[in-house]
Amino acid sequence: WRVWPLVDGPLRPLIGTRAAVVDLVTTSDARPAGGRTRGSRRSDDSWQLDAEVHSVRGSDGRVTQMDLPVLLRSSSDLSTVLPGTSVKVTGRVRPGDPFRGHAATIVATEVSIMSGPPLNQRAAGAVRASLRLSVAERPPDARGLVPGLVVGDTSQVSPELEAAMRSSGLSHLTAVSGGNVAIVLALVLAGLRSLRIRRGRLQLALVAVAVVGYVVIARPEPSVLRAAAMTLVMLGAAGLDLPLASIDLLGWAVAALVLLDPFLALSLGFAMSVVATCGLILISSRRSARSVDGANPRVRAARAVGSLVLVSTVAQCAVAPLVVGIGGGLQLSGILANLFAEPAVAPATALGVIAAAVGLVSPPLETVIAWPAACAVDWIAAVARWFSQVLPPLPWPSGVWGSTLVIAVVLLGGLGVVVAGGADHRVRRVCLWLTAIGLLLACLPRAAVPFASSWPPTGWRVVMCSVGQGDALALAAAPGEAVVIDVGPDPTAVDRCLQRLAVRTVPLLVLTHFHADFLSGHLELAAATGAMIGYGAAAKPEFEARLFEDGERHSLGRVELEMRLTPGHTPESMSIVVWEHPDDPA
Repeated sequence: WRVWPLVDGPLRPLIGTRAAVVDLVTTSDARPAGGRTRGSRRSDDSWQLDAEVHSVRGSDGRVTQMDLPVLLRSSSDLSTVLPGTSVKVTGRVRPGDPFRGHAATIVATEVSIMSGPPLNQRAAGAVRASLRLSVAERPPDARGLVPGLVVGDTSQVSPELEAAMRSSGLSHLTAVSGGNVAIVLALVLAGLRSLRIRRGRLQLALVAVAVVGYVVIARPEPSVLRAAAMTLVMLGAAGLDLPLASIDLLGWAVAALVLLDPFLALSLGFAMSVVATCGLILISSRRSARSVDGANPRVRAARAVGSLVLVSTVAQCAVAPLVVGIGGGLQLSGILANLFAEPAVAPATALGVIAAAVGLVSPPLETVIAWPAACAVDWIAAVARWFSQVLPPLPWPSGVWGSTLVIAVVLLGGLGVVVAGGADHRVRRVCLWLTAIGLLLACLPRAAVPFASSWPPTGWRVVMCSVGQGDALALAAAPGEAVVIDVGPDPTAVDRCLQRLAVRTVPLLVLTHFHADFLSGHLELAAATGAMIGYGAAAKPEFEARLFEDGERHSLGRVELEMRLTPGHTPESMSIVVWEHPDDPA
């Protein structure tokens, strides 16, 4: 009932219209969509956002009324457009993706703002802007991570830091979820107690209003909706004196959300949030049943650390099948990285919330309050980078097979824990040793594991990366450095290959010719690695690049390259001679 209007609704006859005038209301913040490269041309960077179409006037002048969700794309700057803004655009109506909740994609050539957003969205925008202003003078990591931790605003997080957070298993920190809602609730309850509102339905109502307001500020992303729905169900049950277990709260919340928005059932972020929460609820119920108060401070400290490790382990195991299913590899560092980063999360989030609120009345004071939060996220960024380099994700099969294999490993490990828990100390010791050996073998480089196949081989010099259409060649220049020749269409594929090669720096990215048959990803790779792009002398790229003359030679560490201009396939085509030693004869 929600998908069919998107597939065969009133917008379908208008697909392909080139000069449609569309009246719509935005429903999300604008997101940058980088331009792509075809041949020597670079398409303009653009912005995209979700919107609800109210009417479309086709090229024949006929107006069609409707209420359907679409994706709006435009090269105009939409970064300041807030949800709820009424917009009139002129552009082309293209097919959309119904399973992502879009009946069509509107590619706008002209954008006119008809009216501003409602009061609640203006207030939410002011809070988000206040938070960004509080760390505007801080280093780049703080400018990106403080808004990310507090309200999920990752617009200023650098691609390099985003990749490190994802590789180290810390990307969930910038996806607002139950932890953020809990911190907001703690601050709200503290404020209500200071006003002597300690219990009763008035307190529950005010807390519910605060939760809804936080959802508006942080935007209704899947993980935010899950956490807020559980909180609202809990508040409703408390107001009606209905006892509900935590797992029942999750069930009611998920059922209500999926009924209201069936597209959440297809959201990977929603699925990760639900399975992680379910795992934490189940394990916490078992631990609470066994908990025994201990007066010894050392025992309490040990239990606190053990609880933190257990929470991180359960969450990582719960989402591992979904992560490897999309090709993210097996994140070995997630447990340790979360253990080191978690102590800084709560202070950074709480201080960020306070700074955003204070900044509405006193901007100078908010920078003082946000300073400790910036220091805390600097630590989180350092943890993410260190673990992403030392323990990158373990290569693992993707898709259904990879997910099934991870589930089998997790179940086998859980069975081992159960067996060890009911056995004597000798069996427990054997299980611990087997676990330690398994983790050690998983973390060691393949070349250091006896009888294990090693890829990449020790001392590799040349590797051809699998990137689909096109080619990508990596030439080892120094430890952690490689020269890359061509990249293929997907920058993610070559980036994954370079990660497996432990390549962190690309001093030179050489393209043998312009590719007119597919979109090349060299600009994305160059932006991520800081590489200099090189072409043959006849090239006329519309972006910054180094042009090489015929016979020009370059020595980069262990790589000696000689450029040979070979026009024919394209005028700027170039071949490259790779010398193992600079003084080798031709």
